[in-house]
Amino acid sequence: MIAIIRVRGEVKTKGDIEDTMLMLNLKTVNNCVVIPETETYIGMLHKIKDHVTYGTITKEVFKKMLVKWGRSGQKRLQLKEADKIVDEIFTGKKKLKEYNINPTFRLHPPKRGYEGIKRSYTEKGTLGNRGDKINALLERMI
Repeated sequence: MIAIIRVRGEVKTKGDIEDTMLMLNLKTVNNCVVIPETETYIGMLHKIKDHVTYGTITKEVFKKMLVKWGRSGQKRLQLKEADKIVDEIFTGKKKLKEYNINPTFRLHPPKRGYEGIKRSYTEKGTLGNRGDKINALLERMI
């Protein structure tokens, strides 16, 4: 599973990139979605890589994010429910919408801030593929 976090806003963003963001439910800065690794989603990531940061999320971090920010209607999820939901989502049996859970997580800005939102992660910035290090960023945002 891949976690995607929107880092940059809408100003001076091309229309096709903004449309791709809306298809992924990334409407505002610090929104996060978790998607499966399919060719379609990889192509979408390639298109928006200069506006988001992404990487492979672990089950533990996803469970923390689901318990803290996951909403089923207006109610928070219970810890017992979260274990079952996380296992079924990571195996691909079900999706968040089947549990009536909003697929977009609205997170806090990271503690100690971003490294910079104008350069890629390989150049000591924030944007692009982080790999497994996305989990450390998500921990700071939860």
